[in-house]
Amino acid sequence: MHSDRRIDKIKEIIKEALIIEFENINMYKMGLIPIGVYDAVAFIHKYLYDAELTSSFLQKHCIASHNKNFASIFKYYIGKTPNHYWLFYRVKAAKLLLIDKNLTEITVSDIAYSLGFNLPQTFTMIFKKYTDTTPNYYRKQNATDLNI
Repeated sequence: MHSDRRIDKIKEIIKEALIIEFENINMYKMGLIPIGVYDAVAFIHKYLYDAELTSSFLQKHCIASHNKNFASIFKYYIGKTPNHYWLFYRVKAAKLLLIDKNLTEITVSDIAYSLGFNLPQTFTMIFKKYTDTTPNYYRKQNATDLNI
């Protein structure tokens, strides 16, 4: 399978897992999560790998995020701030891309850009924050065949 298609497939797997995870919580349907938080999560899902997804982009496009306490409200219901929420899932996708033996020709920089990071250095810093290791070291230690 072509590398770009593999990357897209892995990114889609993460997005689907994210949606399933959120739907399994089912808090919105039970009335336990405010519509604004639910809308923000849906918005984040839509733009998860878009480099424009930032706190200011979220605030500009989600009415609920105009509330000055929105990040705290989001964290109360979701367990993470909006920023940590999307970074967590970008790192999760990166981990799959890095360990796929069929993608060893894809550089860490290419993975960073494909996941919406503007700079590979920023990606490396965030990856290390979430995993306590660098992307290159993680790749060397965990390479496997994902059979996608």
